[in-house]
Amino acid sequence: MSLSKIVLSLDLGGTRRLQVLENNEVLIKDLATKKCVFFTPPRWICFVGLIDDIEEQIQLSLVGKPINYIQHIGGTWYVSVNSKFPTVDIRRWYEDSRTELKPTRVGIALTYSNWDKLKWAVIVFSGVEVFPRSV
Repeated sequence: MSLSKIVLSLDLGGTRRLQVLENNEVLIKDLATKKCVFFTPPRWICFVGLIDDIEEQIQLSLVGKPINYIQHIGGTWYVSVNSKFPTVDIRRWYEDSRTELKPTRVGIALTYSNWDKLKWAVIVFSGVEVFPRSV
């Protein structure tokens, strides 16, 4: 990751910020904990393409359906929604000795409130349509 100027910075709630850099890389970071997610342009495109699926999984989780959704977004990065935790988790994963995927500590968990702000920022700035939250 090179040092680039921030072109756009959006508040996602609390200490969470979305930053778009001049080289089209995207960061989501928590200013308090210093945890962050780094998106290359192809990874960001993959992530944005999953917004409808992620939102559908959140809706199912909110009505009590058991959810364990995990999708690869590039490199060692995955996005997940699990009904046990009310977050959208974006982080690096690794394969353990039994070739099972396991999450690392590198990444960020967005609350559903943070998720809504991120989702609407994507809609506003890229014209992507996603499910409206009915809750």
